[in-house]
Amino acid sequence: PDGLDVLQLHVVAQNIRYGEMALKSATVATQVQRSPAGSGWSLEANSRLEQFTGAGVSVTGAEAHVAGPWGDLAVSGKAAGDYVQAFALELGGRLRWGEDRWDVELHQASARWADMHMRLTESLAIQMQGDQSELRGAAILEPFDLGFLSSSLGTYRLSGSLAANMRLGGTLASPEIQGEVSCGPVAIQSNVWAGLPSIEGACPFSVSGGVVRLSASIH
Repeated sequence: PDGLDVLQLHVVAQNIRYGEMALKSATVATQVQRSPAGSGWSLEANSRLEQFTGAGVSVTGAEAHVAGPWGDLAVSGKAAGDYVQAFALELGGRLRWGEDRWDVELHQASARWADMHMRLTESLAIQMQGDQSELRGAAILEPFDLGFLSSSLGTYRLSGSLAANMRLGGTLASPEIQGEVSCGPVAIQSNVWAGLPSIEGACPFSVSGGVVRLSASIH
């Protein structure tokens, strides 16, 4: 609107309970400002959450940040908590739009849950223009010890490691994924069955047109 150069919004919520959900505190601070040349607007928003529990999830803390000129925003965020096992999420990227076009790019993204760590090895890019879209990116699941799963297997004990890598392409309507899952050596021990053999190998896979293709080499 004419005559308005800065718009600020600050919201604070504390000690909220609803059924099984509970929140200690959440804050959102937003500022929209007209550029000095008057040619456009810029946005800066920060949010922070502390101690949320509900639906089996416990979030100890989460933060999000958005800043930049309207149509070209830098975004970042992180969260940590517990869902059966401890987890941590972190991401950073840009959001651009204009002329019937949207570009989303994550140059950093990682997720940890228990001993598992998945992260981008190449930026994840999503481009959309009209009815057309394009995906590209790559990620890796770093080798992790399968032993932590033993607690849910009763009398069975699992040992060994698992890792995976994947590359994303195609479109939003028809994504294409190529990758490989590798393990080794994986062993199952049991008081009921003794001497079960261990296995190791690789399993290339692809997803295209809604069809999943697997080939395995196990020994």
